[in-house]
Amino acid sequence: MKISPVSIGFILLAAMGVAATPLNHAESVGVRSENNVQVKYDGQCRKSENQCRYTAQSGRTAICKCQFRKCSKDGAKCNFDSYNRDCNCY
Repeated sequence: MKISPVSIGFILLAAMGVAATPLNHAESVGVRSENNVQVKYDGQCRKSENQCRYTAQSGRTAICKCQFRKCSKDGAKCNFDSYNRDCNCY
């Protein structure tokens, strides 16, 4: 069996097409870091304590202090960004 330069070119072209094709995963929809850890966690804040309570990836309730804005009312929305270590209350 002879292998011509044209057939080698077709093989290389097909291999490059397979390597360059993106894969669609359901996990790619959420905001995640490089090691597949969720980055933003939504929770509720308490006005009296000015803290945000959210459920971390481990399933436990975690607490962070609101940094830039005070919590407007009990049960208001807040989120924790684990990548930037920011706690935002609304």
